[in-house]
Amino acid sequence: MTAGLTIKQDKFAREYVKDGNGTRAAIKAGYRARSAQQIASENLLKPVVSEAVKALRLRTAERLDVSKDKMVNDVAHIAEQAHIDGEFTAALKGKELIMKAQGYLVERSMNVSVDVTQSHLDALQQYTDQRVTEAVDRAWRKSVEIVEEASAPVVHTTDVDES
Repeated sequence: MTAGLTIKQDKFAREYVKDGNGTRAAIKAGYRARSAQQIASENLLKPVVSEAVKALRLRTAERLDVSKDKMVNDVAHIAEQAHIDGEFTAALKGKELIMKAQGYLVERSMNVSVDVTQSHLDALQQYTDQRVTEAVDRAWRKSVEIVEEASAPVVHTTDVDES
């Protein structure tokens, strides 16, 4: 067991390293399924747990002789071959994986629970109605301008030789 972790946190860290799914890791570690997603999120925010996960991943990578550079290089070759073969979806997925590995693309999600009252909904409806009305007014004014420009008299000038 890793120092500073409870038995469940240690089991969670080990399971999380296996597939990267916090909810499944929490359930396998013995947490209740109903609260597994919340527990997983909380565990991953705890420095002692995240450090344990990092250490376990490093140990696994060393054991398997896997490095980030090697993986990125392998994915780059596969993505390039997929592009050459016309498999553009696979090529883009490879590029996406490389971007994630390099830290250019980070996926984040947040669960938010909000109690909404009828007054909130009314205010949102009023705001939306106002924004739609403003957009329609802008579009109407623009279309009127275009029509006025199109129907304005055209003045033709001719070149006159003044010699």
